[in-house]
Amino acid sequence: MHDEIELTVEPRQARPDQGFCWIVDLPAQIEEGDDLDNPARSALQLFEGSSPLGPAHADHNRIRVVGGGL
Repeated sequence: MHDEIELTVEPRQARPDQGFCWIVDLPAQIEEGDDLDNPARSALQLFEGSSPLGPAHADHNRIRVVGGGL
């Protein structure tokens, strides 16, 4: 079970990566995210306003190329 933490990310906190991908440093209390050995570990849910983005666990290269909320 995960404790619920709500964060608001301001646009100035995000930095561009490549293509449509952006990077935001999250605070230490956020649990580890996905990695190659655990591609569906993260329970993080990302919203833009009140609209959920996704699908969850999207590959970073696909995010860079396709974007669209991945």
